[in-house]
Amino acid sequence: MSFEITKGDYGRIYRAIIEKIDLSDCEALMFVWDKNKNLLVNGGSCSVTFASPDTFIDYVVQQSDFEKASSGVCDALIRFEKAGVVERTIKFNWRVYDKEP
Repeated sequence: MSFEITKGDYGRIYRAIIEKIDLSDCEALMFVWDKNKNLLVNGGSCSVTFASPDTFIDYVVQQSDFEKASSGVCDALIRFEKAGVVERTIKFNWRVYDKEP
């Protein structure tokens, strides 16, 4: 899984689909960091819905997200927690552009 975004493009919804797993009883948090380990999204809240047999995770980009990002590929993960315990993490990439490609 990977996403692309242009700096300053907030309000857009990005969706990830976790196939054949029900994670609807978990809280999902988005983390994105650049190659220098600077956090660009620090625990952004995702909505989690289950539509059998898959779980859908939606993240709405906030105005401050990716504000300090340089163009290039950033590492990311979605962390699923239940009662403060990490149940699962999914790692992926965001490609950040300064301008529309």
